[in-house]
Amino acid sequence: MDVDIVFDAHTLDSAMRYLAPALYDEAIESAVIDLAHFAEARIKERTPDDTGHARRSTRTNLGKATRGAESEAVVNLKYPYASWLETGRDSRGRVMKVRAGGYRMVELAHAEAEVEMPAILDRAGREIAKRWSE
Repeated sequence: MDVDIVFDAHTLDSAMRYLAPALYDEAIESAVIDLAHFAEARIKERTPDDTGHARRSTRTNLGKATRGAESEAVVNLKYPYASWLETGRDSRGRVMKVRAGGYRMVELAHAEAEVEMPAILDRAGREIAKRWSE
């Protein structure tokens, strides 16, 4: 089970068209990393902590940001019972009794990341603008 965080660089061109290519790539890469770590933290906050294995096994894998291509980061839940915790249902149809519907860690983190995305993009742009003006 994964959370994909993808920025389509073509749609961001109008917002960041005044940046030099290297600064543009840096701003996008910074935003992707920040958003991925934001989502990872939210998932870990909601993950039940019995032994700590599920939280330790939730990791972010980052792709390289390039102008004119997609920048990508993936938050991986690398444990066999991730779907069980997320949905409250296993592959054989058994339903979790303790928490009907599961914990929805990924679903809720994804929704929060979408809300947070404009602020993260704005922060990345402001950091670049600040360095540019110095």
